[in-house]
Amino acid sequence: MAGAVLSAHELEEIRVGLEAAESFTDIARRLHRTPSPVSQEVRRNGGRLRYCAAEASVRAAENRCRSRPTKFQRNRPLTDHVEARLVALDSPTTIAVELARAGGIGGDTVSAETIYQGVSGPGGWPPGWGPNSTARGVAGSAAVEWAKSQPGPGR
Repeated sequence: MAGAVLSAHELEEIRVGLEAAESFTDIARRLHRTPSPVSQEVRRNGGRLRYCAAEASVRAAENRCRSRPTKFQRNRPLTDHVEARLVALDSPTTIAVELARAGGIGGDTVSAETIYQGVSGPGGWPPGWGPNSTARGVAGSAAVEWAKSQPGPGR
């Protein structure tokens, strides 16, 4: 259960524990968790005196739903570098390893999986990488051709 999102029932148990002046350790033990997520939850949502399980649940749901820009959207030089390497037919694994060794571009590194997802994954195509992209011209279409040539599910 480590790393799992706290359920509404657990949030309510935290509220009950706080009202009974229990320690984070005691609350966590009852929830079969470590004290860390309990203390983080309380700190994030008003502290011991103002904690409200219902508000915490709403806030957590909103945070799970917010979209975040990808590294490729936030760091254009990284995107350009990865795209150029893909055009040169380097594998995502090679690109990721070399970026990690060099310390990244602008401090950002990416995993091979992130590169695969950027080319064809659930997050969609980064700007200029789409199959109908006109903004990146040959480079965009080369990335598409490279992605099509790679083994994968159903290929």
